[in-house]
Amino acid sequence: MTDPSSTPPVAWTPGPPPPAGRDRRSAAIGIAIVALMVVVALLAVLSATPSERRPVVDPTRLGARPEGADLVVAIGDPTSWDPARIGDATSAAVLAQVWEGLTTLDPEAQVRPALAHSWSVEDGGRRIVFQLREGITFSDGTPIRGQDVVDSWLRALDPGDPSPLAWLLGDIVGAREVLAGTGDRADVAIRADGGTVTVDFRRPAAYFPAAAASPTLAVVPPTLGDRADGPRLPDGGLAVSGAYVPVTQDEAGITLVANEAY
Repeated sequence: MTDPSSTPPVAWTPGPPPPAGRDRRSAAIGIAIVALMVVVALLAVLSATPSERRPVVDPTRLGARPEGADLVVAIGDPTSWDPARIGDATSAAVLAQVWEGLTTLDPEAQVRPALAHSWSVEDGGRRIVFQLREGITFSDGTPIRGQDVVDSWLRALDPGDPSPLAWLLGDIVGAREVLAGTGDRADVAIRADGGTVTVDFRRPAAYFPAAAASPTLAVVPPTLGDRADGPRLPDGGLAVSGAYVPVTQDEAGITLVANEAY
C-alpha cells in the first residue's frame, strides 16, 4: 500500500480552472483572452470621455467623432448583444459600454467596485460576499437585485449551450456538475439575500473579483431571455445595466446614448 506521506501534494494553480479536457497551455491562452477582452473594453471606455469642445469632422472617416457624439468605439459589431454568449475582444469592447458587472478594472488593471460597492473574502478564500450598491437600476428604472446577479451568472452555465467563458465560474461549488449535465442549477453555490450575494468555492478563489469584471458576468434583467442573442439590436431595444444604452445599429455603426439611470 502506498504511504500517503510519500505522495507529493497536488500543486495549486491560481485562477479559474480550464474547461474539461484542456491542458495548461490552453488554460493559459483562455486566461490571456479574458485579459485582452477587458483591456480592449477599457480602451473603449477611455475613448468615451465627453468633450466640451466638439469639432466638426467628417463622420465617414474611420475613427472620427461625428458632430454631437460623446462616444465613438472604433471597432466592429458584436457577435451577440447577450454578454453570456460572447467570448471575443471585439464583442467585449462594445458590450462593456452597455452591460455592467459587480466589479471593473481601472486603467492600471486594478479591481474596482462597479454594481457592488464592496466585497469580503472569507473562509480562506473559499467564500466571497459582495454587497450591491443601494438604489441601482437598469436603464428602464427596474431595480437591480442580488437575485439578478445569481440569475445572470447561472445563464452562463447552460449545459446544452454554455457560455464560451463559462469556466470563469468553474470553481464555484456545483458549477462543474451543472456544466457536465450531472448537477442541478439549484445546487450552484451562488446565493442572494437582498443586496448581498454570497459565492462559495471548492478551493481558494481570491482571484474571483477580477474575473467578475469580465463582460461575460455582467448583470442582465430577468426579462432578457434570448432577445439579445444575435449580432443585431433586438426590436424594442434593451434595458441595460451599463453606462450607455444602444439605440440604433446600421451599416454606419452603433449609436449609444447615456444611461440616465447609471
